[in-house]
Amino acid sequence: MIGREEPDYIYFIQGITTGRIKIGISKDPKKRLDRMQLSEQAVLLSAFRGSRITEQQLHIQFKKHRVHGEWFEPADEILQFIEKFDSEIDIFTDI
Repeated sequence: MIGREEPDYIYFIQGITTGRIKIGISKDPKKRLDRMQLSEQAVLLSAFRGSRITEQQLHIQFKKHRVHGEWFEPADEILQFIEKFDSEIDIFTDI
């Protein structure tokens, strides 16, 4: 029997100290957050099902706010995007 592959989630994690937002992809955003807590306190702002292509599109969409790698300044544009998704879906139903 072939195992069912877990879905990927696009996540937005915000560092407590810097306020910066990491836009990434993981099969388990909560576990990813736990691993990040070792280097910086952070909070999971939102997560939704997506793909690497979706993640790359978001990186391009918000590129003017990029600090480095997958980290972005907490610009209103990004925060409004997150807020829009939070009002449309229950992000933790399937996670």
